[in-house]
Amino acid sequence: MTAIRVLSEQHPDLLKGTKKETEEDLRAVEVALAVRLPSDVRWLLLECGYGAVHAVPNIQESVDHTMRFRSATGLDSKFVVLNDMNDAGVVLLDTSSECGAVIWADWRVAGRLHLGPIKPGEADFFPTFGAWVEQCVNELRDE
Repeated sequence: MTAIRVLSEQHPDLLKGTKKETEEDLRAVEVALAVRLPSDVRWLLLECGYGAVHAVPNIQESVDHTMRFRSATGLDSKFVVLNDMNDAGVVLLDTSSECGAVIWADWRVAGRLHLGPIKPGEADFFPTFGAWVEQCVNELRDE
């Protein structure tokens, strides 16, 4: 069982939402962005949907944010903007990573990702999508 599924069992009140995505919706996102969403991202959106934990606030808005960032900053096409948090930065999903690595960075740093590795301290890195969701759960529980 993946970490994301364990988290959903441990915190169903935080992860289970009323609105879920469909396979058709997710395929449309993948076509629009020319990516394949990692399996844990797909599972969360299909099985849990949008709950109190905003690990992915709205995948449809992610398409718009991603296209805007690609155009404005040259964001590498392997990244999907999970959340544009304005002054708090941008949360990016690396779709080339099977486990769905996530980077939370300032938009200027995000725009430089295609130039090579970023410096330590310039961003928060989560090696898996599950680690990102766990961070979101912990932040919500700490509030």
